[in-house]
Formats: sequence, C-alpha cells, structure tokens
Amino acid sequence: MLTFPPTFHISLPKHYRGSADRVETTTPPVSVDGDLELTPLKVLEMHWTKKKGRLIEESLVQWKHVEPEDGTWDETSALQKKYPTFDLEGKVDSKEGGDDRNPPQRVN
Repeated sequence: MLTFPPTFHISLPKHYRGSADRVETTTPPVSVDGDLELTPLKVLEMHWTKKKGRLIEESLVQWKHVEPEDGTWDETSALQKKYPTFDLEGKVDSKEGGDDRNPPQRVN
C-alpha cells in the first residue's frame, strides 16, 4: 500500500507572533591559516611552578571569544613578550585576596 506524507492547505499555518529581537553574533578573529587569534581578556589566577629546576610564574588566562573554563596556564614572561600592551598587574580575580609576597626561594 502506498502512503503519502501528511499534507496541509497553505491557508492553515499561522503567522509567527513572537518577539522580533535579533541575536547578533560576532565571529572571532582568525589567522590566514584559519587558526583562532587569541587575545587575553583577563588573568584569572597566578602561581609559581618548577620547570627544569627553575621557578616560573604562570598565569591562568581567560581569552576573548573563548569560554572561561577553556582558559590556559601560560608563563607570565611569555605573555608579557607576546602581548606587551596587556597589563598583567592587577588583573587577577582572587577570591582569597591574592599573594603579593616575593616568589618562593629555592632551597638547596
């Protein structure tokens, strides 16, 4: 037996009467290679870590056009070199008050 999909007369659908609010989206900047061009938005946290026997300061960075949970830990000195106009001082959002002490000293 042959079946046909349901049909309706053109006079039956009703006009949509919802809000006409438009959602505008912006496309994040991309490089010529198609990679997302990251720009730091703010520093969420900072800490010291040991790499190759040296103490390195790292910053947890929230990037523009990227979800906050996708932030990355990057060396603070590398961030300062790559983004010289981005002020890292005073950008830390700390719920515990921050830590302005000198970096931990190396103990032999």
